[in-house]
Amino acid sequence: SEDNSTCRFHKGQATKRRTRKNQYIRDFARHVSHEFKTPIAAIKGAAEVLEDHVNDMTAEERDKFMGNVKSDLARLERLTNGLMELATAEMSRASDDSCVLADVTGEYERASMRGATRTPIAIPIASLTAILTHLIKNAEQHGAHSIKIDSTVVSRHLQIEVTDDGEGIPESNKHLVFDPFFTTYRDQGGTGLGLAIVKHVLLRHDAQLQVESLPGEGALFRCVFPPSRVVNS
Repeated sequence: SEDNSTCRFHKGQATKRRTRKNQYIRDFARHVSHEFKTPIAAIKGAAEVLEDHVNDMTAEERDKFMGNVKSDLARLERLTNGLMELATAEMSRASDDSCVLADVTGEYERASMRGATRTPIAIPIASLTAILTHLIKNAEQHGAHSIKIDSTVVSRHLQIEVTDDGEGIPESNKHLVFDPFFTTYRDQGGTGLGLAIVKHVLLRHDAQLQVESLPGEGALFRCVFPPSRVVNS
């Protein structure tokens, strides 16, 4: 019957969602384990060397080992903070609190801002601040000297574009940049969590994150809020 077919369809969809969720959790756990194992192993190795040879080392050698340990601890702290922020973004509920772009862009000295900056958006100011913070940090990390924030209303959708003149994104990496832990700047302290956090904060508020870029020509990240999130649209 039609009712049985509908029931089977919904059960099938629920099964697919559970499968995707379980796969995401397995992949995520594997990535977390990998990211934490490297600095932990380095700290463990340094501790063993210091324990066995500390009395034979010069002050310069000890300082070098301690500098490496501090660097690895700092990476662990960045990863932990990023994971907490990502978990909050994924689990938080959408809020109807509203703010305007002009309320938050004043914090960013290097970014110029123009457009519909007084159009209210149904998103907490802390969430919009986090979005812009991560997008601007990403631009700076990739060599941007100029960062522009443009806001426009297109067909009742509010679009916030963050454009930079950095090194751009290779075509082969475009589909990876929003994946947790993907970074080409690991050696410089990158965790690969910033854009993933932006994506999930936007998803919680019914918005989309798009990217346009060419290598050597900078990048454009576009946050698109639907009419339901544009106050009085």
